[in-house]
Amino acid sequence: MKIFTKKTDAMRRILHLVSHGYIHHTSGNINLNKVTEFVLKLTNLYELDTTPKQRHKNKSKGITNSELILFKSGDNICHWWVLSTPGSGVIFELEKMKDATHRKQRIISNDGNYELVKTPRKELKASWTWRMTSKSVEIWQDKIKNSIRTRDNESLKYMLESLRRVPGFRECRKQAFSLVNFIKSEWKRSRSESFPFPDVYIGFLGRFKKTVSVEILKS
Repeated sequence: MKIFTKKTDAMRRILHLVSHGYIHHTSGNINLNKVTEFVLKLTNLYELDTTPKQRHKNKSKGITNSELILFKSGDNICHWWVLSTPGSGVIFELEKMKDATHRKQRIISNDGNYELVKTPRKELKASWTWRMTSKSVEIWQDKIKNSIRTRDNESLKYMLESLRRVPGFRECRKQAFSLVNFIKSEWKRSRSESFPFPDVYIGFLGRFKKTVSVEILKS
């Protein structure tokens, strides 16, 4: 079992699993020094160590499959998500599982800034992606307005750099570019001088980019 050390890698794994039917979920935090015991407990309860062949067999019999995602979210904190496929299983008796396809039960990132959603694409099937929550966007907009109103160019520079580093998921990129344009429009509306910052490039998230994780429990 591995623990992700980068938030984007954990988000990628969650996106992959939900896209493949693991729509039921629960999550929480645990002290890092208790992770090994925690993993062993959940593995025993929910059969997290099944082989691909066993998972296929479970699916054909209407039995749920589950996976655990771990992310080192602080110096001594691990955030975890358990994702499960539809079907019968003890996990639905022991855990308060949510359904990611319901608007009020979406999977949220550990910091609360991003949510997993299924959105339409032009001439393509709707697909899962991460986006900023509406609350997160509102906070960004308030900070931008305040920085421009107070002529705090250093804060604007920092925010532009932060937007450049937004996780490169499809909807996140759209929102980040929208916020960059929001900065420019607010600047134009409030300031007489020209916009002093260079354009921001927000890269795509490569599907095959290597993830960063550490081994905590050998399978």
